[in-house]
Amino acid sequence: MYGSATSQLRVNGALTPVFPVKRSVRQGCPASMLLFSVVLAPLLILLERRLLGLTLASSCLRVSAYADDAFFVLRCPDESVAVRDALEDFGGASGLLANLAKCGALAAGTWNRDNNIGFNYEEALKILGVTFHADIRTTTRVNWEKVLASIRGVLKTNAARALGLQQRAQYVQMYGLSKAWHVAQVLPISRTVAKDITGAARMFLWRGHFFTSPMDVCAMPPSSGGLGIPSVLTKCTALFAGRWRAARGCLAAAWLTELLQKHPLERPVRRVPAKASHFSTMHAALTAAPGAGSVAPGDVIRFIHEALLTAAPRPVPRVVGKAPEVNWEQVWTNISSRAVLADAKESWWLAVHDLVATRHRLHRCNRAPSPVCPHCGEPDELLHRLASCREANDIWRQVRGVLARTLGGRPAPNILLQPDFAAESEEKQAAAVWTCATAVHYITTTSTPSTREFDAHVLRARKKVLDDPDRWPPALLGGLAAWVQ
Repeated sequence: MYGSATSQLRVNGALTPVFPVKRSVRQGCPASMLLFSVVLAPLLILLERRLLGLTLASSCLRVSAYADDAFFVLRCPDESVAVRDALEDFGGASGLLANLAKCGALAAGTWNRDNNIGFNYEEALKILGVTFHADIRTTTRVNWEKVLASIRGVLKTNAARALGLQQRAQYVQMYGLSKAWHVAQVLPISRTVAKDITGAARMFLWRGHFFTSPMDVCAMPPSSGGLGIPSVLTKCTALFAGRWRAARGCLAAAWLTELLQKHPLERPVRRVPAKASHFSTMHAALTAAPGAGSVAPGDVIRFIHEALLTAAPRPVPRVVGKAPEVNWEQVWTNISSRAVLADAKESWWLAVHDLVATRHRLHRCNRAPSPVCPHCGEPDELLHRLASCREANDIWRQVRGVLARTLGGRPAPNILLQPDFAAESEEKQAAAVWTCATAVHYITTTSTPSTREFDAHVLRARKKVLDDPDRWPPALLGGLAAWVQ
């Protein structure tokens, strides 16, 4: 593969003469990483035999490597000689030399820094994105401070972008909270840090909105009325516990059983020493998921995460508490339907959660001089704005006619805020959902709605569907046909 390998360099737009490649691996070649690992394996095996390592129950940590970065655990100063000899022998045989100027040592525990081991002592070492200090408390604090600053920075930088609520929820997960998941597998997160990260996500998510929904409600899946933003504390705890369990290997189940016997469910976590924050986090996760020891390693994080969510108090959206007789599961299913356009879905979600800034709500917060509608003098509540006030009444009459032809009945105005179409067929559900969402989006986002402009809005919404038919379910054609009739 490399016997006749050649390469060229591009300098100022011109290619140099061809020269043979006699060492290293090709840049960009898919096999380069595997080939490098094969070459590096003899060095790692040699050090595994020469070092005592750090024993944790059934496992022993001596050497760990990722690409061309490696770290070794030394128990005594004499082992540094073995490391240097192994690096020198390996370099002479393979041509792969260690850059001792970039090597560092971290003295932990009772290690005396006066011991000369041939490497410079450092206050901190960064290994695979995690900065390690001599004690776990400093390591945890410094890393989570960096994570918090990074999340705040990326969310603050992009806060002014023109994104909808659903888009902001996706952005928070992909570019904000994702920065915490790697560190969460190595170091436990405190409630304070989790609260600060959640606060940063909340400020980004609800930018430009006067009324907001609690983050525990936003953490619920869309099928339950939320936005699907994961709970920071719950997911970080599950990641930490799951990673720890996977690292312990086959004896994890026995250790979990022993832990739960020594610390049963009724024993409060506050008895755990304050310094052992990592144990407190582990205790809470494993107590919520006592069966994690029998789960396959690839599924243990998901198992613990689901167990923590099940054990925690389930939040209830405010609108659900006001109307418990409504089939809210079907309501959330209709709102999250594929038949609803993205912008209409956001407006409808806000309307159903009663987060629209009506004069009635603003007046209760001393943000509006009067709670009545400036057009008709009636209280400017959400249902009044959607279906009763002047032009909105004409729009609702038109929508009701379409729903009557689609559903075979004359629905009440509250169907806009409690869209329960469970008894209808899939085609009728898609038609009714699209119709209601289109009406709610137009009325709630327009200062002076009119029937003429509403017709134009419907035509634009229809055009979005017809221009990309593969994206939408076939049942949506029923709603479009109803508007044509």
